[in-house]
Amino acid sequence: MTNIDGLAKTTFVRNLHKEVKAQIEKKMEKLASRANPGRKQIKFEPSDWVWVHFRKEIFPFKRKSKLLPRGY
Repeated sequence: MTNIDGLAKTTFVRNLHKEVKAQIEKKMEKLASRANPGRKQIKFEPSDWVWVHFRKEIFPFKRKSKLLPRGY
């Protein structure tokens, strides 16, 4: 490794990074499939309505009391 010129060493390191990244992505997909067997993928469109829950610490000016609704 010490006698390799700079260009060959950079290509070696780039290829090594690509291989390691591919292995990590493959392992993460495998772990995700085991951890989330019943979870379904939901995709939202820009015009879809969603229900958002706020915490009092994040938006204190919106909720003055804990008895007020959390969804807006």
